[in-house]
Amino acid sequence: MTLQTPVIEQPEQTGFQRQISGHITADDYILATHLFYKRQRQSQYLCFSLILAIGLGLCLLDFTTLRTQIATFGFIMTFSIIAYHRHVVPDRIRRLHQQRKAFADLITFSWDTSSFTASSVQGHGSMPWADFVRYKEDQAVILLYHDDSLYTLVPKRWFQDTAQLNDFRQQLQQVSR
Repeated sequence: MTLQTPVIEQPEQTGFQRQISGHITADDYILATHLFYKRQRQSQYLCFSLILAIGLGLCLLDFTTLRTQIATFGFIMTFSIIAYHRHVVPDRIRRLHQQRKAFADLITFSWDTSSFTASSVQGHGSMPWADFVRYKEDQAVILLYHDDSLYTLVPKRWFQDTAQLNDFRQQLQQVSR
């Protein structure tokens, strides 16, 4: 009779901790919002810039009232959209950030090869990587999308070094982009 020793799973050896913590700042929230609306904003700029170009082109050919109005409309709309995204949106986001009490609490994100976990004094939740519908990334933040309009904001400044960030990115490969 031989005795079998139970197999004990060892934790993954990564050389660093798969956990980050921090506070969501208003600037993090602003950067996330800009990334979230990036495609929509680019489409708006393109559309109204084309209207502006067409209107200006028509004005060069003949200074009729309708052509001048088209150029003026294109200029005003392009300028308005730029001003809105550079001034109004950040001010609104700062106000919303102050209203959300959860942002004042320390938030901890941890991950392994199968799931992403978020916790704070307000709660704890875990989600398999495959359940995220997509992610977006820029130089400052990563957005993990639960659906088309709901995301989890992960500030890159929370990562201790590039090795830890690269490990997180490796797990993102399980999320469709």
